[in-house]
Amino acid sequence: MAPVQLEHEQRDEVRPAASPRISPRLKTTIFILWNVVAIAAVFAVLELGMRAVQHRRLGPGAYETEALRDRFTGWRNNPAFSRADIHINQQGFRHEQDVPVAKPPDTVRIFLVGGSAAFGAEGLYPEIDNRYSRLYGNQLIDYYLEQELNQTFPGRHWEVINAGVSEYRLHQDLALIESVLLQYRPDYLLLLDGHNDIAGLAVAPANYDVYASTSHLEEFNQLANPRSIHAAVFFMYTWLRSNSALFRFLSDHLQFRTMRSNRLHSASQERQFSSPVKFSDLTPKEQAQFTSSHNQISLYLREARQIHRILDLDGVKSVFLLQPELILTHKPLTDSERRLADYHRKVSGPMTVYSYEQFHPEISGIMSAAATRDGFLFLDLTDVFDHTPGQTFSDSCHLTAEGNRVIAERVFQFLGDSFAETAHKSTTTSRHD
Repeated sequence: MAPVQLEHEQRDEVRPAASPRISPRLKTTIFILWNVVAIAAVFAVLELGMRAVQHRRLGPGAYETEALRDRFTGWRNNPAFSRADIHINQQGFRHEQDVPVAKPPDTVRIFLVGGSAAFGAEGLYPEIDNRYSRLYGNQLIDYYLEQELNQTFPGRHWEVINAGVSEYRLHQDLALIESVLLQYRPDYLLLLDGHNDIAGLAVAPANYDVYASTSHLEEFNQLANPRSIHAAVFFMYTWLRSNSALFRFLSDHLQFRTMRSNRLHSASQERQFSSPVKFSDLTPKEQAQFTSSHNQISLYLREARQIHRILDLDGVKSVFLLQPELILTHKPLTDSERRLADYHRKVSGPMTVYSYEQFHPEISGIMSAAATRDGFLFLDLTDVFDHTPGQTFSDSCHLTAEGNRVIAERVFQFLGDSFAETAHKSTTTSRHD
């Protein structure tokens, strides 16, 4: 018995130890962590890939957000953003060079402010005409005007700086002037406005407060004063848009498709109205809204006068330009412009079209009268393209390079005597110095 027992004991000694059992909870935790790491790795690869694609196609700053929140104006251009066709300098202007606060000697400094037309935004109806999805710095109003001034008055250095920001209205121009632009000691301020202001006025409530109705104000308040779960979600959304090129691309793509789908749906609605629109074409609710809005049209002039008086305190010449509208122009329309105009009328509907048809010329009239009375300069650009056969509109209000060139030429002609006087004064001053 002894040898058999010894043999069993030897077998027991060489038998491998049993593997420790993993609890179900630990297995679940490992499974979850593994999937989280895997998903994070996939998103990291996609994020880096998106940034690489954008860097190669559009430039190193294309994955940055185009705008930053601003406590004075609501939002402003992001100095970190750049694209193949857009350069934003460190001061937030669409200008190739940085602009020092101290104005160099013998320099005449001009700022162009306003909304997306001044900034040089692309056309918004690519489903009708997608040829104008890019406007480069040398195709903008400020560039053409600066070239003309330096060629005509070479004795001085002329700077024309694009400080336009998409969606801005007059009251945001004013906030930008006081919070940023005055420190740069401008000689002229050109304000190209009207479209966004009329759009806001057309839907204005009674006792319209333009500051309380600033676009994206609710979003700003959610970020600055978060008090709800919705604000927390919006904060996360904003953080992801600011830090993830992939997330921003996907959200922009979804937003674009949604907006285009909504436009196409609106265009397909068969609501008939005349051209020009008649008051009787509006529903009773629209008629009441128009009447309320029309009673507050003087707010446009009030904002313009505030801007003029503030600029006048610093000796800055204010020049108000009422921007042209495709549906109001008398230019010979190209085939594309005709399609864009028809599409815009269908998408916008009779209330919006009627508001522009009525408010635009009325604003022109009150601004012209006030300019003579108050001493500022005003130019209605409605007829600026009347003798231009080429395409000048890329949608209802945005412009092609040709449109920007023609406007720059008209502004130069309109201000020719003032520019000549400024050049002469500068020359005289420098000689005395």
